[in-house]
Amino acid sequence: MPVTARRTADLVARRILRTGFQWVSLTTLISLLTVAFFFLRTPQIAEPAYHFSYAAVSLCVLAAALFRYPRSLTRHLDTWDLSALALAGAWACAALSVYYCTNNENTAQKLLLVGFFVFMLGFYSRIGLLLTTLAALFATYAFLMVHGTDAPLLAMLISLSVFPVLLAFFLVTIRKRLVIGERRYVENLRLVRQLEAITRTDELTGLLNRKGFNEALSNALNHVERFGEPLSLVIIDIDFFKHYNDALGHPAGDKCLTQVASLLQNATKRAIDVTARLGGEEFALVLPGSDIEQAAQLAEQIRSAVNGANILHPQSPIAMHVTASYGCAQLHEGDDGEALYRNADKALYFAKQNGRNRVQCFTHQ
Repeated sequence: MPVTARRTADLVARRILRTGFQWVSLTTLISLLTVAFFFLRTPQIAEPAYHFSYAAVSLCVLAAALFRYPRSLTRHLDTWDLSALALAGAWACAALSVYYCTNNENTAQKLLLVGFFVFMLGFYSRIGLLLTTLAALFATYAFLMVHGTDAPLLAMLISLSVFPVLLAFFLVTIRKRLVIGERRYVENLRLVRQLEAITRTDELTGLLNRKGFNEALSNALNHVERFGEPLSLVIIDIDFFKHYNDALGHPAGDKCLTQVASLLQNATKRAIDVTARLGGEEFALVLPGSDIEQAAQLAEQIRSAVNGANILHPQSPIAMHVTASYGCAQLHEGDDGEALYRNADKALYFAKQNGRNRVQCFTHQ
């Protein structure tokens, strides 16, 4: 499975597990209310019932704390695993509390049977966690069977076999269907994200297209609004590109565009920098955290790289190779995305007016 698909599957599984925890937590609270109901109905309550009820409440609080602050403990264990075990312990303590409160093992066993179904539905996405929590409930059920009844051994074994039979049925039927549905959801989610990426990507160069650029610029503006960091924009236009296409043909023009795009990507080394093709021979750089001087310095590095690539341009009136012009602008107070783009475009216009193959910065008057 590709890394991105595996990561998507892990995220979906984590989301499903979170929902399972919420479901199990809610039903655990209901089980505690059941204990409270029996406490209210019973005039004389044995002391162990109080102890187990206190333990059940304490385990619920512990489970909530472990779930609220998740972190990995070892490679195969995290706080969510401990939270699930605490919830299973809470169910077991609730059942034992009911048993000592009513002196009736049948009621406590029915509560455990409900818990068995609850945990199967809540933790089906992680088989190891499912089996561990069910083992705790099964052990409590077996304890009640042995200590709470005088039934023959064969009858007890038949009663205990209900748990593994239900689990086996669940694993080969319901869980299988749930996992198949989960996999289909992951695949559909992957396809949706792939289509979203395609709509934001320029097919020729692999850079962001105009739509992707607009979204990246909007995100950068939101970042500026939150953190107050500088933001600069560089618009790049290949000089006399129409002459290049007329002289060498469109296939050569496409190759030239991909070469320039590669140079831009190599120059923008920070993960937060965004490189886009706006259309035709025009490119843009969104540079969060960069002021106008830093943007101009990067643009100058790119200009040198484009010149150094020596891409032959037989129809350029200013050089024997492909060159480009660069307009830089920085976001100032009161500016929005349109103003920033307009200022960078003005700087690009001045760069062309002043002879091309140069970096021009927009300055506020």
